[in-house]
Amino acid sequence: MDAEEFLRCVANHEMTVLSDDGGVRRHLRFSKQGSRDQQFDLVTWPGHLCYTGDMGTYVFERVNDMFQFFPCDTGELRINPGYWGDKLLAADRHGGYEEWSKDRFEQSLRENLAYWLEDRPHWCEEDKQRGLEDFEDELTGWLELGAEHAYSEAARFEVGGFTPFEDLHESPCMEFTHHYLWCCYAVVWGIGKYRSSTREGE
Repeated sequence: MDAEEFLRCVANHEMTVLSDDGGVRRHLRFSKQGSRDQQFDLVTWPGHLCYTGDMGTYVFERVNDMFQFFPCDTGELRINPGYWGDKLLAADRHGGYEEWSKDRFEQSLRENLAYWLEDRPHWCEEDKQRGLEDFEDELTGWLELGAEHAYSEAARFEVGGFTPFEDLHESPCMEFTHHYLWCCYAVVWGIGKYRSSTREGE
């Protein structure tokens, strides 16, 4: 999920101000001519901002006016999902905030095994190659198991009687969900639309 993909999704979205007290209480709706397809609302009240729509519901808490918390540079969508995630009060129960990444898990395994084998210079190349081949034979099966079982199976893997992956839980194998990233882009983009409209109305 990146800015270009998001912008294609909202190319025909329009903003409707459902309520705005001139302070920090606002309710804005963004949709394609009223369609519910990828429609979303931004709702703010003191200290809070709620995104709710097709991609779920996320509530952030940080400063009194949350429209001041998120950056809004004209012509550029920049998000900081990690820092913003620390300000989440609630994340959608379906889309969530983070999820286990097969790609990161595989990368972590490969890096750990490479470093582990480098620490055994006394091993012959034939033994190291046999360990790598055994790893490749097992890897595909681990990736299909899901996070909990993949870790436990990898932790039991042996090379020459040793277990190179027993501390793998310390390795980060998570990534932000598509829904959460969409939400982050929507918040920044929606705030930009609101600010543009209020400047035009001055």
